[in-house]
Amino acid sequence: MDRQDFLMFAAHEAESRFIRYTPVKIIDYAPPHKEIGLAPAGSVAVYIGPKGSKTLDEIRKAVKGENKVDIELMKRMNTTYKNRGTVSAFQVWQTLKSAPVFADVRYGARSLIKHMAVPAGLDFIGVPSPYNGGKLAPGELTLVEHYKEGTSAALEAVALRRMPDLTAAEQAAIKLVPENQLELNLAPNGSCCDSNTDFWIFVAVTITLTCGAVAIDHHIAEEEIKKMSPTATAIQLMDIRREALAHNH
Repeated sequence: MDRQDFLMFAAHEAESRFIRYTPVKIIDYAPPHKEIGLAPAGSVAVYIGPKGSKTLDEIRKAVKGENKVDIELMKRMNTTYKNRGTVSAFQVWQTLKSAPVFADVRYGARSLIKHMAVPAGLDFIGVPSPYNGGKLAPGELTLVEHYKEGTSAALEAVALRRMPDLTAAEQAAIKLVPENQLELNLAPNGSCCDSNTDFWIFVAVTITLTCGAVAIDHHIAEEEIKKMSPTATAIQLMDIRREALAHNH
């Protein structure tokens, strides 16, 4: 089974299940340090876990970043993933198929994350998605659960927004993006690692530490911004954020 086979089977599995929609509140994460922490600068990191997840509760409490509690939590989460072995695509498919519930995450009409299940023995998994610093439409981030009939299993999600470092000109331009173009401000992750680090297609939250989410200092020159529309600026800023979250091994 290859990636395309998995995506096809996963889509068919989703179509065979009941659906539940839950709005996800976006929490601003502005730690007083420059470390990556629970979300890289210029991203919205979405964490998903079973209802009542202890780790998700810890994330909610750690977002203030006081005394680097967020850094210590991320290190523990990273260790949890590093201690897990690799799996084949077929094993991933079997896990997804047997899961009582798995989820997608959408922003407006755009799917940020698809076919995400929480692996056995864990109570969290997550993905940071590139974010250019623009306005996000309230109530548009949605957890879409695909669950089997009769199951009581349910998932919940926590979303952390961390602003990118923008110049004054970039900030001014991004504020002028029209309301009907706000979906451009948050994009799907480019799927950092295809190596089998547990959930393969599902980009684990550890990509923020292990897949080259390095700090970059790329900006659009003010002269260039003056030549572009706000929407074009938003698109170019998103390209910069994608690069920051790209695979850098």
